[in-house]
Amino acid sequence: MASLTQTFKEGFDYAKQDYRLYLIIGVFVVLVNLTSVLIQLGFRDESIIGVASIISIIFSFILFGYEINVVKENIEGTNDFPELNITDNFISGIKYIILEIIYFIIPVIITGIIAAVSVSGIISKYPNINSMQNIPSDVLASLVGPLSIAVIVGIILFILFGLLAMFGVCRLAKTNSLRECISFSNSFNELKKAGVAHSLGWIILLFIILFIFSFIIAIISAIPFVGVIISSLLIFPLMLFVANSALGKYYRYEILDE
Repeated sequence: MASLTQTFKEGFDYAKQDYRLYLIIGVFVVLVNLTSVLIQLGFRDESIIGVASIISIIFSFILFGYEINVVKENIEGTNDFPELNITDNFISGIKYIILEIIYFIIPVIITGIIAAVSVSGIISKYPNINSMQNIPSDVLASLVGPLSIAVIVGIILFILFGLLAMFGVCRLAKTNSLRECISFSNSFNELKKAGVAHSLGWIILLFIILFIFSFIIAIISAIPFVGVIISSLLIFPLMLFVANSALGKYYRYEILDE
């Protein structure tokens, strides 16, 4: 079993492999953030912003697919960056979005049902209420408990399904099969094999690292005119390679290596 920090240390080393591809991915990130770039440069024309938004969506799918390939290369133990393949990356990006929707629609629905039932059960006792402004303060206070329960249940479900989705992403990278990656039973078995506590510790560390990256990106992006371009070219690709490399290595060490 690898230490929690090992995969991230190796991820930072991995990110130094190919500066040419690193910068190309940076350009792709700029295109993903094209709307923000244009707004920061002073463009306000709605038609231009609309076209930029479409370009951003297309390149978001391509970038998602490329991230899947980074995970795949690290699962296989390769130290090189995967080459860009626009078509394949775009298709993989669509599969990734479908995977995320399937995994997270369940906690969204369950949390929504719990919240709706909790609120409606109390509101139904006051049939004359027709807007939020008409709700008495004591009724609002009585909603705190049920809604708190819904929030707690939601957090637990999102953490659980987030862990399952993590292994689903790895199987998508490994097999390129949408059917294989959305198998909840396989994800659950892999989660048990890696260890729930160990996987939770790993993903918490990942979130901490991503938060630090996001904080740096936010500071640089605040630089007038060129901030978004600089952060997209230099910092975001580092975050991409480190996070996805670490994920692939974690899967290889905890699931594939005996």
